Amino acid sequence: MRICDKARLSIANSNISLSDLALRIKILKVNLGSSIEDVFNRSLDPPSSINVQRAISTLVEVQALTSSEEITPMGRLLSKLPTDVHLGKFLLLAVLFKCLDPALTIAATLNS
Repeated sequence: MRICDKARLSIANSNISLSDLALRIKILKVNLGSSIEDVFNRSLDPPSSINVQRAISTLVEVQALTSSEEITPMGRLLSKLPTDVHLGKFLLLAVLFKCLDPALTIAATLNS
């Protein structure tokens, strides 16, 4: 089995949000369409257009993407964290404000 097939299998078997998947599409620079929605539309079972738009607006809201769907430095950092983008941004800001310990407790409670 090729590495590419293993990566696809791990994504297919995981419970991942649409916004996290959209962020991974941008990080991996998948050239299957001109936008994130185009890439999703080419999948075997594409999500509804409104759900894709909600995922994109979530990523724009947390400043992971620009309004033109370009990845930002915040998006690169969030893509490396194994958590939801909102919790990821919360943890990154906690590091900046030097209050990571209580933030980790809150994030662990919200994540369970």
